[in-house]
Amino acid sequence: MVASVSQTTRQTLIDHFHTPPEKITVIPNGIRSYFRRITDPVLLEATRHKFGLRSPLVLGVGTQQPRKNHLGLIKAFHRAASSGNKQLRPAMLALAGGSGWLYEETQQAVAELKLEKKVRFLGHVSDLELMLLYSLADVFVFPSFYEGFGVPPLEAMACGTPVITSNTSSLPEAAGDAALLVDPHKPGEIAKAITRVLENSPLQEELRQKGYRQAARYSWQKSARKMLSTRASPISRRPYPASPGAGPLRKNCYGSNSPLPQPRAKRRLTFTTCPISRRPIFRARLR
Repeated sequence: MVASVSQTTRQTLIDHFHTPPEKITVIPNGIRSYFRRITDPVLLEATRHKFGLRSPLVLGVGTQQPRKNHLGLIKAFHRAASSGNKQLRPAMLALAGGSGWLYEETQQAVAELKLEKKVRFLGHVSDLELMLLYSLADVFVFPSFYEGFGVPPLEAMACGTPVITSNTSSLPEAAGDAALLVDPHKPGEIAKAITRVLENSPLQEELRQKGYRQAARYSWQKSARKMLSTRASPISRRPYPASPGAGPLRKNCYGSNSPLPQPRAKRRLTFTTCPISRRPIFRARLR
């Protein structure tokens, strides 16, 4: 059995690795259960002051590398910040995530567009800081070219942030109808979506409520239960080769002795939740 995190990844396994479709089970990723909207004004203001942020705020999350398309997001932000209603134009773009390969192109674009005072590179942030950033943001934009699943849009939804994401790879599958979908290759289309969200309060609330419902569909507990149920199904059970030297011996085709396969003790897989991280912990017990 092969576990795939999305239908898109499943199709990739079929097309490029010729994996038999009947051997692939889709088990989506989850989001951490403690991701939620934070409304504490002291925490929000402290985060705003720490990173020097202003509203309306556009947030992007992900390692600075070409696949994440931060370059396209910066270009889209530049267009949105220079058009539309002056009071509702995005004032700042915050990018949370470490530096990856070819990250220099992203920072060079900021300099070329003279956005040094409007774009903040925040680097790695803690989970608490990430939740606060989601809660502060007026819109979250995730224009990645390709994702196997796409966790950040769901995290943003769990924190009540309106989401704009790509119409490619697995992102429409993960986002459902709870996000505005855009072509990541067209910065102008991304800019229009940003402006549309910032200038439309009813749309913000609609995306927020849909996002809460969409994010609630994904948790690591649900993923673990599906994995356990799949692991226990008859199709996933396969005989294991005997350990060398175990059990009675028989003659193999080469005339030498080899061990007969021995019946394996049945195992029962269970999981519990870590009280601190809330992540599932798997245990295997012999029956």
